[in-house]
Amino acid sequence: MEAESAFVLCHTDGRIVAENPMWRQWFAAATDCTHLQAAAARLACPQLWPLSSAAVEAGAVEVQIGSQSYLMHVHTLGEWLLLEFTAAEQDRAAQAETDALLDMGRLTSRLIHDFRNQMGGLKLYASYLKKRLAGAEAGTAGQEGAEIADKIIEGLNTMAEHATLVSRMTKPIELRCETGELAALVEQLVSEQRLRATPRHVQLVSGLADDLLELPFDVQQLHAALTALLARAIEVSPPQTTVTVTLQRDAEDCVLTVTDAGARLTDAQRAALFDFLTHERLNKNALELAHAKRILEAHGGSLVARAAGKVGTSVQVRLKI
Repeated sequence: MEAESAFVLCHTDGRIVAENPMWRQWFAAATDCTHLQAAAARLACPQLWPLSSAAVEAGAVEVQIGSQSYLMHVHTLGEWLLLEFTAAEQDRAAQAETDALLDMGRLTSRLIHDFRNQMGGLKLYASYLKKRLAGAEAGTAGQEGAEIADKIIEGLNTMAEHATLVSRMTKPIELRCETGELAALVEQLVSEQRLRATPRHVQLVSGLADDLLELPFDVQQLHAALTALLARAIEVSPPQTTVTVTLQRDAEDCVLTVTDAGARLTDAQRAALFDFLTHERLNKNALELAHAKRILEAHGGSLVARAAGKVGTSVQVRLKI
């Protein structure tokens, strides 16, 4: 549960201007005080006033009020001071939870690495088994066994692919940005994805504006993110339909829109499109979309999915110029 905070806003000379309900609930004895000095006396907390320069510079100090310990965060806002109080044990519990999650992330990364090595060994065994079973002398039973070995290999390949994607999700996004033309990158992506669209009998149409400026981005990372968006649009679109890709300039943003012709999504499905934890089953598509969202946000961009009409979804990406 998120820790609740008590706030009091005052001038730098200590005159109290405003306080929130939690301040009044926790520190009822000081609610009618108009100065922090009076509040400090009422609460028997000399650390409350005068505020030392050390407390202001440190940003947070632990104070004792009655039998309860609090962390007092001091925020300077020009001629104002905003004092925020949180129960110290709540802060410690929240930090402990954060540390535990970080440890779990490191453990997950190590487990995935080990699993991938083990899956590589299993694939070798399955390939050897397939070779032995597919011989001419193996007969019908051997052929069936070879087909089963193929399915095992296919499953292991899928698991390895998922493991690679999850491994990426456990690591921070590190960008190596260079100034370039986003339109050129999008044009390249569209050309590449036509190889995916043509066998599915899906037409891929693009419209790129001429007045786009250069902007800094990580070519490799952004290529992966936008590829995931286009690949999904092609995958969900039925044969004999069109996927449209547009790139325009809107005020200070470059706006990329990918519109598919797939089944109409519910509001909940669109809101959860880039959150792999909301999907019933972990799959490559969900993981790639979640990773694409992280990459785009690391670039300072945003993306949102909207209904395209009676059918289809439009995914809009905004990047600052």
